[in-house]
Amino acid sequence: MISYLFWYAVLFLLWEREEVARKELAAAIDDDRFDLSHHLGDLVDVGFVARTGAPEGEDGRQTVYRITHLGRQEVDSDGGTVSNGVGTLPDGRSNRAN
Repeated sequence: MISYLFWYAVLFLLWEREEVARKELAAAIDDDRFDLSHHLGDLVDVGFVARTGAPEGEDGRQTVYRITHLGRQEVDSDGGTVSNGVGTLPDGRSNRAN
């Protein structure tokens, strides 16, 4: 359950910004329970997220992630609630923090 919430948080951030550096994602998530590398790998494997190089003129060692068309469709299929950061989990519960 927790990993879906984090997946959604990463997808939503990428949905808003298109591309985000790994360092920014780590700062945005800021939760010790979340293994960012593992979950980003999973998101890449399912095709929701893609790894890209750093923008020209930036640190070339930096990894940047962007949302894919499939990832955008996943967020958009949330029924329109993505615009306020509230989504519905597969079991029907809201992902809004209590």
